[in-house]
Amino acid sequence: MAPIRVGALLPDFLIKQLIADGHLGIPEDDVSACSVDLRVGTKVLQIRGLPDLAGGFNPSVFASSCYNKFSSSQIQKGITLTSGPNTYMIELDVQLNLPPGVWMETDARSSTGRIDVQCQVLGLGSTRVNRIPPGSKGSKPYLFVTSGSFAITIKSGDSLVQARLFEGERAHLSNVELRRLHAEHGIIENHDVEPVIEDGALVLHLDLSKDPPGFSAIDEGQTLVIGESGTCDPTRYFRPKPVEPDGRMRLAPGEFILVATRERVRIPPLTAGALRAYQDEHGEYRAHLASWFERGFGFGLEGECSGNVAVCEIRNKSMAPIFMSDGQALGKLTYEYLACEPEQVYGAYRADGQYLDQKVILLPRFFTPWPVASAQAS
Repeated sequence: MAPIRVGALLPDFLIKQLIADGHLGIPEDDVSACSVDLRVGTKVLQIRGLPDLAGGFNPSVFASSCYNKFSSSQIQKGITLTSGPNTYMIELDVQLNLPPGVWMETDARSSTGRIDVQCQVLGLGSTRVNRIPPGSKGSKPYLFVTSGSFAITIKSGDSLVQARLFEGERAHLSNVELRRLHAEHGIIENHDVEPVIEDGALVLHLDLSKDPPGFSAIDEGQTLVIGESGTCDPTRYFRPKPVEPDGRMRLAPGEFILVATRERVRIPPLTAGALRAYQDEHGEYRAHLASWFERGFGFGLEGECSGNVAVCEIRNKSMAPIFMSDGQALGKLTYEYLACEPEQVYGAYRADGQYLDQKVILLPRFFTPWPVASAQAS
């Protein structure tokens, strides 16, 4: 008998069924607990800006206005996307033949967000970024990339973004359900902190007591190769971010930093998490680029994990410096029901356990471990 569905977010085995039935053209190896990796194809265009979505996205019409096109052989060997205001339109290597009631949402992978790369995905007919309409078929979706701090080298097969698939009515947890979930499983693992729950979300707060309290991107024209894991010297790309003598952290205009939350987050059974975009009234900064938390993050299969801090990517959007204080609110983590429990959880697949035991700020998978002596000396 088929399992009773709770929410709309599809778990791994239902995604694999879509693949087997010809509705989603990706390898099964790219499926995680409740998401899939989307990979770079063989078409990359440099464009003048992001498209107008008023009439729905039409890739063939928009692509005609590009001013630089890379050949498929160049993309297979590797091409460099420069940082700054340059935008690139990348065809994703996924064939869509979605059933009428199934749709996709996309987000940057954690390692992509932590290197200050902004990603937006559009499919044929999309009127919203990062959402592929129900029943999409035929045309492949496109990824729009802007890199803020570093030039990046990518090639066919690299993955910058991931997707979640949905069918049916979405079910986000209410304040009451979140409190019940915390009482049963613990949505944070802080014995000295009670969870702050409001507006159907767990409020996450800045922790400046870490060593170091943050990392700041070094924007000096260096290039980062996306396809290489554990090979890059992190000190060429980041520097430890100290606090001021008064204990606050100062962000210069346009500065990009990584910081950690006070809460050690847990994602219990039948749920997944997403950081809600922060509201303007909280200050002129963007609190994250990658926002998803898989089932089992900080929790494990049966609660054996002791919670993980969330690492937030922050950019000062103001023309003036801003100050951040220990304990201030960073963002809100919403919880959503999966349709049913996945067969495997976060950390059980390939390299998706990069942040399996994240108690401090961990840099992306491209880098060698941060030299402890360097952090202490700074």
